[in-house]
Amino acid sequence: MKSCRAVLIGCVVLLAASGGGCRPLRSGDDEVLRSERGATVEIASPHVGAVISSPVKIAGEVPGSWSFEANFGVEVLDSDRKSVATGYATVNGDWMTNERVRFTASVPFRRPESRTGFLVIRKANPSDREGTADSVEIPIRFRQ
Repeated sequence: MKSCRAVLIGCVVLLAASGGGCRPLRSGDDEVLRSERGATVEIASPHVGAVISSPVKIAGEVPGSWSFEANFGVEVLDSDRKSVATGYATVNGDWMTNERVRFTASVPFRRPESRTGFLVIRKANPSDREGTADSVEIPIRFRQ
């Protein structure tokens, strides 16, 4: 029992030291990510750590409630979390559902000086209320 507790404590310490992020789970070829508020988002591409170039093509599934009028935001950040580009993903099909829906996006960007960055998928938040905001981040690398 003590060894199990030590392993659990060690995992919690490692998780905290890594900034609280969790490794994505795999579902077939998709990566399953948990949003800041616990929503499940499946990313078909690009995967965590992928090398991207412009325009970055993004595909996956989000809860239908993440879109407003079939769109939600996508942002490319550099390693300092400065915005490199913003765009919108479009839901394919019925967006007025709580079920997961497929989406695609293509976001052109200028390669930043940093080699790494983040792709942020943001829940649409037309009311701009902080309590309804949500997102997932995908660590990426920029093609040099």
